[in-house]
Amino acid sequence: MNSQLTKHNPTIKFNSLGAFFASPAINALCQLNLISSAISSYIGGTYVNEQYETLEDFLHRLNDKVQYLQREKIDKVFLDSKEGRRVIGKVFRSVLRDNRTEKIQAMATLTANVYIKSKLTIDEKELYVDILDELNSLQLSILQKAVLDMRERTVNKHRGFGLELLAKDYEQKGIYKALLLQSIRTLESSGLINKNSATIQETDKTHFITDFGEQFFDFVFEQLKEGSPYL
Repeated sequence: MNSQLTKHNPTIKFNSLGAFFASPAINALCQLNLISSAISSYIGGTYVNEQYETLEDFLHRLNDKVQYLQREKIDKVFLDSKEGRRVIGKVFRSVLRDNRTEKIQAMATLTANVYIKSKLTIDEKELYVDILDELNSLQLSILQKAVLDMRERTVNKHRGFGLELLAKDYEQKGIYKALLLQSIRTLESSGLINKNSATIQETDKTHFITDFGEQFFDFVFEQLKEGSPYL
């Protein structure tokens, strides 16, 4: 059956995804099975509008972060540089790939922070965007909880957190240990946390937040303000 389908003429150029899926050859191909048909209906219809809505949401959140900043606080040299434009491209591609609210909010906060004058190098700014692009909402949630718990300790202060204790908290949300462990490994590979290598471990110290992980948290979850050690 497939061999009898007319293939798309490669000389025909499309100016939108809707036009691509509406072309006779592609439309016929997509009618062969329910999955392709569903893809055609979504991509050719609501997908583009969702992309626009995602970008608008991101821009509103970014504006909330920077609208009260003095113009001289913006790093215009970086903003207008080749590297700055490359980072902007990465930011927009990232929010279009993962449009969950938590991820868009984190990317808006990070974008505002990397485009104000700070002590971060250009490479560090781009690295932060790359790392955030790779993290999902669950991984961000784990990092956020670990850092906030660490900062709230008034006695026996330490940088650790416990996998078993964390698993109990997240299991109530329908997230089981295997997925949690995989997420923690991703945070480890990004250098945001370290696994405790001691033979005997306390239940709340199976992993530790790195200095880099805490700094990344500050750039992703908190808008930098006057007096910040990063400015």
